[in-house]
Amino acid sequence: MRLGVQMLGNSLKQAREKAGLKPRAVETELRWYAGKASRVGTGTRVPVPAEIDRLAELYRLGERETLHLLADAARERESPARVADFGQTYITLERAAAEIRYYDAERPAPAGAHPQGGTP
Repeated sequence: MRLGVQMLGNSLKQAREKAGLKPRAVETELRWYAGKASRVGTGTRVPVPAEIDRLAELYRLGERETLHLLADAARERESPARVADFGQTYITLERAAAEIRYYDAERPAPAGAHPQGGTP
């Protein structure tokens, strides 16, 4: 999942919860099909601008511009990475990561360390 989609979904889900609404209540109010509010909240569906406005009104949000910017970012397509199929998942996770820690099992031992773990 792309980062922009995830951020938009999290923002809308938090706003819905803060407003004290259940997904089914949102779907009823906006005349959406069953499951659409949950898909928007998990980031598997990006709402169109008119839906963003209706959600912001329903959730009583003042900052619609931020939601529109997040939705625009979520709709942008990332250029496909030129990586073998087995590496696509890694590339997707790496792009979404806030931090990457690296561990090298074959790193040379510190100077003076005995190869067998004892002292020289």
